[in-house]
Amino acid sequence: MSKKSRTTLTVALLGFLCLGVLGVYIIGRGLTNRRGNAFAALPEGAPAYTEKQAEEIIESLIPLVEKHAGRKFTERPVFKIASRDDLIESLSSDLEAQMPALMPSATAVQIEELARQQATFMSPVLLGKYEFLDNTLYLLPRNVKPLMELAGVDGKYEDSLVKLVIAHEMVHVLQNQELLLAPRLSSLKSIEAGQAFNCTIEGHAVLIQDAIGGELGLDDAVRELGSMMSAGAVKLDDSLLEMFNNIIATQFEQIYIGGRKFMEYHFEQGGTERLWDILAAPPVNTAMILNPETYAPELEHEYDYASILYGLESEFGDRDWLIQNMQVGEIMLRTVYATMPKEDMERILSKYQHVQTLVAQQANPLVMANISVCHLTDSKSADDIIDTLDNLAVKNMDAIKSSPMVESVGLDQEDFDFTDVDRARKTVIRVNAVGGGSEITLFYRIVRGNVMVEIMTVGLELTDLKATEIAELVFLRCSEAGIR
Repeated sequence: MSKKSRTTLTVALLGFLCLGVLGVYIIGRGLTNRRGNAFAALPEGAPAYTEKQAEEIIESLIPLVEKHAGRKFTERPVFKIASRDDLIESLSSDLEAQMPALMPSATAVQIEELARQQATFMSPVLLGKYEFLDNTLYLLPRNVKPLMELAGVDGKYEDSLVKLVIAHEMVHVLQNQELLLAPRLSSLKSIEAGQAFNCTIEGHAVLIQDAIGGELGLDDAVRELGSMMSAGAVKLDDSLLEMFNNIIATQFEQIYIGGRKFMEYHFEQGGTERLWDILAAPPVNTAMILNPETYAPELEHEYDYASILYGLESEFGDRDWLIQNMQVGEIMLRTVYATMPKEDMERILSKYQHVQTLVAQQANPLVMANISVCHLTDSKSADDIIDTLDNLAVKNMDAIKSSPMVESVGLDQEDFDFTDVDRARKTVIRVNAVGGGSEITLFYRIVRGNVMVEIMTVGLELTDLKATEIAELVFLRCSEAGIR
């Protein structure tokens, strides 16, 4: 592993150790380098089916998909037997179309790089993918056997799983036919809205796929595929990579399984047409996915949280920053709290009204600065949140000490003096990678009333005085906006 890839992985890891409010795309930045990707070494296997067999499967599934989705194909689905390299090219184009609206400060070169990193990371773990830009099903028969083996799924389910996966992707064909997904996805203005929409379309496809499996008598295969979509299906020997694996698997579980539960709830309320109504007007945040009875196609925020953080990257110097100012919704919070005990997670999540994060990164040299404004339900919530996240940091640091990628770690946590605040907490994390390369992460949580300001830097010097100056600026903006 190169020094650069180790450092990138460390930067991404530290964000999750104690921050808990970092953009999910940073996972990709930490793991996409092929030497740092836990799944990159997973070789392609013998193809699970041929092009002719795929054609026969699609033909047999058309009437079943139409029956359970309640829509007719206007033309036969087009498919391509794809290699991972084919998928990377297709998926990169797909992601490039979505990223500009989500990352308006990014240059075309940065968008292209991030899209390819994400596509490269995902290519070993996908069994199929519908590309809405060219209206083609990309099927990856050479990924089937390795992923089944990795997840511990009996080979006897191979043919059934292939049918379910293809049925799933065919639902996306119908979705695009009816709704034109490309302009909808490219118009989404936030990661939170994008995640909610993704949960909706994937949950719909899982629901239809499972209904088809039930009609075909493939109930065992449906359960196995559901298990493959769930956190904990894959275990890795390296404790550091296992932590990343757990985080990523939790994200997938909430999108696919959580999305399915959301769509199933609404199917029970209004049948097939209710689902198409929701697809046409998807929920605007992920809390609605996890609490389907709260669904609404529009939501007005009482406060403009993004404006509170606007431009604060300048506090860390004039650099070539890649900026993202985003709401951190419930699914993202649950993802980054994946290693937290469930009872702690549920308690802590109930204490947030809103979390908004400004993430600023520079690629060369690789540095990160992060400011979050956490609007809490009451002034008594902060101590519990801080203490719980302190414990989580300790637990996660202990877990990675046995990783062969890490030489040594250090963790210091202490309160510090800051006039006229309810609490000011500082964390210092030191990680030395095997073979060289070290990082120091500074982390601050500063609380006044119902507002907690979180500040993190990696590869940047930050004094306590500067941290308090930034926090005061955030508090002032919150006060001016009526947030207290």
